Amino acid sequence: MINVNCILKFPNSYTNNGTPTKLVMICHGAGSDINEWKNSVGYNNIVNAFLSNNYAIFDCNGYSNESYGYNFWGAPKGIQCYRKAYQYIINNYNVEKDVYVYGFSMGGLTAMNLVNNGFDNVKCILLSSPVLDLKLAYDSSPHDSIVSGYGFSTWSYDLYSGNNPYYNIKIIDNVKYYIKQLPPIKIWYGSTETNRTN
Repeated sequence: MINVNCILKFPNSYTNNGTPTKLVMICHGAGSDINEWKNSVGYNNIVNAFLSNNYAIFDCNGYSNESYGYNFWGAPKGIQCYRKAYQYIINNYNVEKDVYVYGFSMGGLTAMNLVNNGFDNVKCILLSSPVLDLKLAYDSSPHDSIVSGYGFSTWSYDLYSGNNPYYNIKIIDNVKYYIKQLPPIKIWYGSTETNRTN
């Protein structure tokens, strides 16, 4: 059984009855676990922006409370944790079943792999400076952690391709096409870029 730390926050407008509250699944980035992220000014700015606009939010540690996240970004066990948390929330609280998924930095892998692996209850994906190529994540993170998180004994790009959002991009006549149908995506590449949409 997966038992990890998660956070769930509701806006002041939340009620147990009546119109369900919109729900945002936050997929946090590198550097710390959820207990440390929830004390981060930047993270709290994101959370408070959603709450002040009447969205409920939740975030999870992935599948391990002992890790800083390197071994679950986009990995099947981490995806399973987010899905179980989502299921618990919709079964016990007055929230909409279709969610908004917000991923930043390494959380981009988790956000995209949720959708790529059959999580169909997503209205849209919001990404802030996301990592979307598992190979680049592997090259910039502790290798053993990513290898164990994905359940392999060694790194092999071919083995990981099903868990790599970038693998779903095909180039045809010098044009990049994403080969899986996705909900709408908004990507912010930096703090000064506010209007770029893909």
